[in-house]
Amino acid sequence: MTVDTAQVERIARLLARLDASSAFPFLGPELPPVGHPKAVDYFFAATLQQFGFWSVREERFDAPLVAQIGGTTLKGTFYLFSAFLRRLESDEEFCSPARQAAMTVDEIQDVFRADDRSVPMPALELHLEQAQAYGRDMLALGLCPEDVLCAARDSSRPLQTLLSQLDRVGGYKEDPFRKKSGLLALILSQRPEGFLAFGEGEDVDPVCAHRVGLFQPVHRTVFY
Repeated sequence: MTVDTAQVERIARLLARLDASSAFPFLGPELPPVGHPKAVDYFFAATLQQFGFWSVREERFDAPLVAQIGGTTLKGTFYLFSAFLRRLESDEEFCSPARQAAMTVDEIQDVFRADDRSVPMPALELHLEQAQAYGRDMLALGLCPEDVLCAARDSSRPLQTLLSQLDRVGGYKEDPFRKKSGLLALILSQRPEGFLAFGEGEDVDPVCAHRVGLFQPVHRTVFY
């Protein structure tokens, strides 16, 4: 079998002209507004939590995470983003490495609590472990998200520098495919603030998503 390169290029040109093909700016009611002073901290802490949006029963898919926050029904990724934003609005240091390292069971339950007072997030213990690991590693390395971002910006290979730094940080380093690291890089580059510009020839490997959500089951693993 051979690939018809000319046809692939024709399809690519067609898709590029579609409105739906424009880059998602990672804005919306579930996400920090443009210019939010803690947006970088928020995305570093929340993106590593992008896993486990399916519940599993007898090692098979059972149901997706769908629940209400603030009267809005949300699924998976956007439920998590909204939960983190809600807590950030009442605690501006919530997404800092120190606060993530100190996360408790009671606190993470409260973060993910739905309007009906249930805690619908599957694999809650893994989410807690990942938050703590992220915070501990950042503190041990003497880093904050802005430090990581500044180092990437100052590099001739910003994307690769960012990914390499995240390879040392809990919540990101466990994934050999760098899916969450790649998603964070996309967010930082596509936000209106332009937190990160990729270098020439740099690109993120495709992130399988529904918008940006990855609704994969968690079973003895923490990455999607």
